[in-house]
Amino acid sequence: MKEKAGHFVGGLVLYGLGGYLIILATDKDIANKWQFIVFWAVSMALVDVFLITPLRKKLAAKKAAKQQQ
Repeated sequence: MKEKAGHFVGGLVLYGLGGYLIILATDKDIANKWQFIVFWAVSMALVDVFLITPLRKKLAAKKAAKQQQ
């Protein structure tokens, strides 16, 4: 559980910075910039915790099992 919480908090920080960079790079006049950044960070952190990390672990275990044979 601590591992998931750590991944989520780390994802919030990194994806929050990423959302901020997206706002800077696109230079679009979005009405709610902070709302976009928070939405982007939370949604991507959740995707990271519940989809990307388990998939990466599953593929690593599959690769290790294949190399062991």
